[in-house]
Amino acid sequence: MSEENSYLRPLIVDFGTITFRLGWAGADNPEIIGPSVYVDTSDFIFTSEVIRGISEILINENESLPKYFFGEEALYYQNILKIHELMEEQNFGLIEKYFYNYYQKLNIPQEFQFKQPVIVITPFYLTDLEKKKIQHMFFQTFDFPSLLFLSESQAILASLQKSSGVVINMGESHTYISTILHGFTNIMARDIFPIAGKELTNAFLNMVLKEKGAGRNLYLTKTLAKEIKEKTCLCVNRPKILTKQITEGLKDYNQTISFPDGSSLVINVERFMLTEPLFDPKLIHIDYIKLDQALANIIKT
Repeated sequence: MSEENSYLRPLIVDFGTITFRLGWAGADNPEIIGPSVYVDTSDFIFTSEVIRGISEILINENESLPKYFFGEEALYYQNILKIHELMEEQNFGLIEKYFYNYYQKLNIPQEFQFKQPVIVITPFYLTDLEKKKIQHMFFQTFDFPSLLFLSESQAILASLQKSSGVVINMGESHTYISTILHGFTNIMARDIFPIAGKELTNAFLNMVLKEKGAGRNLYLTKTLAKEIKEKTCLCVNRPKILTKQITEGLKDYNQTISFPDGSSLVINVERFMLTEPLFDPKLIHIDYIKLDQALANIIKT
């Protein structure tokens, strides 16, 4: 592939609530994956009486300190500056800056910049107003030649080389169910399920602190709990029977977690009980039908 053809391939952009992804169409993985967060260098966590010295340190480190840091760079200052969730705030001026910051990391030569077709992965609940703002960003601000909105469900099926199916898309902030038949969505057959990644992370954190953390000073933040959840969680057929077996000595589900402060913790029941709210939302005080029932209702529609 010539250099020109290489840099003129379509770009795929996913403005996720938690994770931003940017890459070339046809690639196995995104070129860039970053947290959808930013910090304002004037928005400190501490009160003004405390931050005076910290502010001077930041300025002394870099006299031309920018107004904002994005993604991984923002997390570097998370113990000093307030972390803001980019997509939750819907500030499209900052979303433009965020995108430009990561677009430059693709190292596209100047003569090929902003000449790629753009595919934006979107959830079905994206409003027309939000789409217009995204169009303005790519066409008016950056002058890209073309833009396509592709639903997440269609993108998922396309990656599986399927044109029909039922998709349960569980993100950190939303879980939604949608159906696609021969490439077309049925707007009547979809639902937003009220339990997503953040609810399961909170449930897992509460379980660990209540059952295993009593009387201990655990170094367990939400960020760390989310990482442990994603690496260790299970979904089992008979959780009550397994729980009983574990209390009687079964160790097959034991997982030792090592914390940054050198301490450790063994979890077992928590690994599969954290997914149970999907099948019994009342466990975390949410009044809604079970996920399998919601899926059945969608299929029947």
